[in-house]
Amino acid sequence: MTTSIAGLTVDTRALADGESIEERVFATVRAALEQAEVERSQIDAVVIAADDVADGRSITTMLHATAAGAHFKDEIRTTNGSLTALGLASLRVQAGLARQVIVAGWWLPHADAESIAAVSLDAGYGRLVAVRERLVAAPAGAGSAACIVRAACAGSAGSGDGLTLDGFCFGQADYHAWLAGDGEPAAALGRLGRELAERCAPFAQADTAVSVAPGDWEPFFDGAGLSGARRLPVGAAHHGLVDGLARLAAAQLLPGERLVVATTGDPAFLQVEAVSVSHA
Repeated sequence: MTTSIAGLTVDTRALADGESIEERVFATVRAALEQAEVERSQIDAVVIAADDVADGRSITTMLHATAAGAHFKDEIRTTNGSLTALGLASLRVQAGLARQVIVAGWWLPHADAESIAAVSLDAGYGRLVAVRERLVAAPAGAGSAACIVRAACAGSAGSGDGLTLDGFCFGQADYHAWLAGDGEPAAALGRLGRELAERCAPFAQADTAVSVAPGDWEPFFDGAGLSGARRLPVGAAHHGLVDGLARLAAAQLLPGERLVVATTGDPAFLQVEAVSVSHA
């Protein structure tokens, strides 16, 4: 069974005066439901991508879950990123545990990226585990994203069913090796690429577009067999855990095209994730 992605909605505007992040999450999810032509009553589950440390709010996924449509719904939470949430929602559908799933993610840090990275590495006694120049922190831009994942053969296609999910994977650098400088995080990127290739290869070099987060992602390209693929520009704006869905929405695939999106999770210096999608 393949799964489709419907109603993909991304909002990276700054919050308006008096607007709360809960209101932005609600509006994004509501827009995704309307575009996919689905009512919340038809939703079986919700998968959320958000992070307490980055957002600066205790249990952010619990406090804002209702705004994401999770009230009285089966719910999964991840701090790895929106692409991982997308994959988990797809697995839920493929396992027969849900027919239609909301994927919702948000990112609104209350500190600069370097401070977030430093907090994530604090050993508990005010000392940094890694030196400052080795930190590769996630950006601090705001963002909210949502979509509906459902079986591609569900027979209830709305206006947003243009993408099918070929496969996904996520990984984490070896923490001790990363601190020691023994090939991480490049090795993590290589593993991520090889895992995606195992699920989705072979990729067609001529028509595969690739969008990635900043940094040297060549190990990922090499591992996935995408070294010669056409690559989309990374762009200047980044939105943390929402970045994966934001780049997926910006790609605007044409029928028959395939796209691989690879980006960071959270903390960005250790976690990575990738998906392959096709336009039906």
